Amino acid sequence: ESMQRLILLLLLLYPGSRSEECGKSIHIPDLPDLRYLLPGDFMLGVLFPVHIRSIAPFCGSKVHDLGSLQRLEALVYAVKEANRKILTTHSLGFVIFDDCYTDLIALAQSLHFARASSTCVSYQCSVNKPLELYDIIGLLGSESSITTMQAANLMSTFHTPHISYFATAPALSDPIKYAMFQRTVPSDITQARVILELLAKFNWTFIYVVYSEGAYGEGLYRAMERVIAEESFDRDICFAEPVIIRQDFTNRDFDMTIWTMLFEKKAN
Repeated sequence: ESMQRLILLLLLLYPGSRSEECGKSIHIPDLPDLRYLLPGDFMLGVLFPVHIRSIAPFCGSKVHDLGSLQRLEALVYAVKEANRKILTTHSLGFVIFDDCYTDLIALAQSLHFARASSTCVSYQCSVNKPLELYDIIGLLGSESSITTMQAANLMSTFHTPHISYFATAPALSDPIKYAMFQRTVPSDITQARVILELLAKFNWTFIYVVYSEGAYGEGLYRAMERVIAEESFDRDICFAEPVIIRQDFTNRDFDMTIWTMLFEKKAN
């Protein structure tokens, strides 16, 4: 039901006419070509993180997690049910691409949805695996903030409605930079306030902050700093120098992080 509401919202936001698959194409070497296509009069573009990230090639061979597959199946079911029960004169379709939880891949896959006008732009095409372009009524996804921001930059450029159900980075609330973006979850600012209230409740004043590399982790940390600075938070809470868990962290890096937290008792 919630997925159907997202789809209907995109239909209401879309200002254009019926979609047509663009006949022009461009080429990005080694970009994963897997897609799930259901043709329809109106097309949804979708980004899902199906496979894990990888350095080379773009995507790994393992599935990221079961939850991502379940959400993908929920979307497919919602569209088919909408076509069967709600849409009587037109049909809704979709084309789903895998962003592998990686910002560069999300940006590259979003190029499938680059809309120029009613007439396709002329690209310098490659004869080797050209990138097909789809005229969509809106983009749904992705799940992480960093991948969503890449897609949102492109969708705002082409004035294409874009909705995410997971991305929480405060930067996405910028109505000028991301004019076409909406989300169904609150910004990290709300989460930051809740975390700070919990810290105050238990009288925790010296805090280690450990977050994963990317827009989500850093965004939440900066949001907590912003709430303390701008909203006159009335408790003395001190953050130690944050530790950023990077994608290339080894077991030794994790061990050093833990030992640092165990033996450092005060902030600089």
